[in-house]
Amino acid sequence: MEILKPPKTVKARKSHTCDYCGKVIEIGEEHEVGTYVGDYIYDWRGCNRCKPYVMEAFQNKAYDLSLIHISEPTRHAQI
Repeated sequence: MEILKPPKTVKARKSHTCDYCGKVIEIGEEHEVGTYVGDYIYDWRGCNRCKPYVMEAFQNKAYDLSLIHISEPTRHAQI
């Protein structure tokens, strides 16, 4: 998987869904988004509500955090 645009914090201009927890990211809510290439090009959005839980979950496992694309936290790949 290749990073086209590294994760950055943005303010939502429309509603989105968090790719980690599935909750709605409301208009005006700050969240992180990055653009990736796997079998296709896609954006991965992560809300600030679940970032601490996502980081904790990955830190408690033997994952290579460099493969998850979390810029203090944001994203992991769907394969």
